[in-house]
Amino acid sequence: MADFGQRIRNGINEVQIDSTFKNLALRMKGTAVASSPWFHVNYRQVIVSLPASSGMIAYRANGPCCIYGMDTSGGTLKVAFLTYKPSSATPDITVNWYLFDEPGLVPVAPDYGRRVRNSSGVVTYDSRLPYMKFNAFLVGTDKDLPSTSSGLSPNFTYWAYPGILPAIVQGNLVNSQTEVPVGVGPNTPWMQFRFWQMMVQNGPMIGSTICVEDYGPSSTPSGWLDVRRQKFSMSIVDVSDL
Repeated sequence: MADFGQRIRNGINEVQIDSTFKNLALRMKGTAVASSPWFHVNYRQVIVSLPASSGMIAYRANGPCCIYGMDTSGGTLKVAFLTYKPSSATPDITVNWYLFDEPGLVPVAPDYGRRVRNSSGVVTYDSRLPYMKFNAFLVGTDKDLPSTSSGLSPNFTYWAYPGILPAIVQGNLVNSQTEVPVGVGPNTPWMQFRFWQMMVQNGPMIGSTICVEDYGPSSTPSGWLDVRRQKFSMSIVDVSDL
């Protein structure tokens, strides 16, 4: 049987609202400061605990930042943010995060509005909810990004998104690790390196760099696997009115 309902199209005939499409809505938002120590002196972390979700996390940070881990346990979603802080004089980085989730999990104000359901009675659109507004995809490779040497101020490549306040829904980031000998001959010491792609937001601008995490020299190799992830992809969403 046909799924009856309402369908709204934009000026180029794309369906924006109907009874078969369900967007994610803002469930929670907050601010966290990355002040906890990391394994390396130039990095800080912060872990945010949220309700378990099947939705998406977006974030904005005022310094180099990435999501380095997520874990769901016992109804709680823990999101771990890693930031680059090259010196003790550098302020801790502030992360603004946004949790977008199923519309049915988001409380709504007791106002009047439009609600669209599908044939099973599930709400697919509620005009009272602040929905996630997709703006663009951002993709590239490590060749598109400058590197930031360990302990030095970050270098960024920037992209502009005029008219919006862009936040990142992180997909794949450039990330690698390697171990190399320093010098030649017997008793050669070893250095270990990790490379993190990190993002920064400044008004309508999004910047990115590859930050270096270095260890050593050590007298024996650590056995690190050589890992190279050379492509990145992410979604850009507008959080200007959230």
